[in-house]
Amino acid sequence: MKLQDFDFRIWSNYFKKYTKKISIYCNAPKLDTFEIIKKKERGESLTHEDFITYQSIILKIGEDDDLELWTGSYDKNDRKIFEGDIVIAYHFGQKYLGIVKFWKNGFMLVSNNEETAEEGGELTYFEKYYYDFEVIGNIHENKELLK
Repeated sequence: MKLQDFDFRIWSNYFKKYTKKISIYCNAPKLDTFEIIKKKERGESLTHEDFITYQSIILKIGEDDDLELWTGSYDKNDRKIFEGDIVIAYHFGQKYLGIVKFWKNGFMLVSNNEETAEEGGELTYFEKYYYDFEVIGNIHENKELLK
């Protein structure tokens, strides 16, 4: 995943809903400081081509809020899969219901009745050997799906 593909969502435990991120755009020089000084010494102006537009994300995360990272994967409906999502995956006609969690440098799909990620499996494993991933909810708004 490239940095520009990085995404996340924030669950507010205070408001009991996902909060919005605010995006702003800013310009940063493409040239290093030395090149800018040399251009100015030659009497040249900086042009639009000398800058790159970056998107910055301003957010406020409360102490009790949950930041949930995007896994870089999509389900069968082209919906992004985030930490905290409840996912169904199918393998040879068998259904696996799990929660997406981040654990030891990667994302895991953990069975809803298991407490440790070791008893689940890496999301990349499930993506390789399972099919028809589908996000059916998340642990905040749809806990009843885990029963």
